[in-house]
Amino acid sequence: MKFLSLLAATLLTLFQTGQADERSDTRPNVAILYTDDQGTLDANCYGSTDLHTPNIDRLTRDGVRFTQAYAHTVSCPSHAALLTGRHPQRSGINS
Repeated sequence: MKFLSLLAATLLTLFQTGQADERSDTRPNVAILYTDDQGTLDANCYGSTDLHTPNIDRLTRDGVRFTQAYAHTVSCPSHAALLTGRHPQRSGINS
């Protein structure tokens, strides 16, 4: 429940900040797409031959593709790391 509250507060803050900065055209648009239980090769753009991911492939073709990124193997600590900017071991969420 704490995680959902933290996620909601973070998203609300991001949306409010984005509305205030709509007048500025100098800042780049950034979107983080955070998928759950997706392995290293679970998209065609990364070498998958048995899965069809045309939307992810289009996003990687038109945007930036990370090829040296690492994440915690369990989703809750990984989400906490993204939201807090801290290592999973320091976030207090272990599983």
